[in-house]
Amino acid sequence: MSAIDASEPKPDPTTTGEASTGHPSGKDLRQGDPGKHGVTLYQPEPVEISTRMRPGEWTEESLNALVGSYREKLLDMGASASEIEIETERDEDGGVSVVVTWIKSPVTDAHQDSGDGII
Repeated sequence: MSAIDASEPKPDPTTTGEASTGHPSGKDLRQGDPGKHGVTLYQPEPVEISTRMRPGEWTEESLNALVGSYREKLLDMGASASEIEIETERDEDGGVSVVVTWIKSPVTDAHQDSGDGII
């Protein structure tokens, strides 16, 4: 087991950029015009809409309508068609599970780093 050396200097957040941006890389990950809509933080985590229906609660027609409505909701939220994954799983008893997921890219075109450390 190694001892922690308290005399070892720690990085100065004022020189690394972390103090001003809150991010260890020093990059400002906030997006938007604070004067208009406030500052937002791009969230690359997937967005998922899902449900489980028991036997007798659904038909092929209602299932297709439900999947289509979930897909439309994600498109309305900004997903592109290529970022949407649809999974339907039927069980042995006649139930069905539906998962519609927006797999967001790590960085959207509007949020790409220009190379100068400013997004």
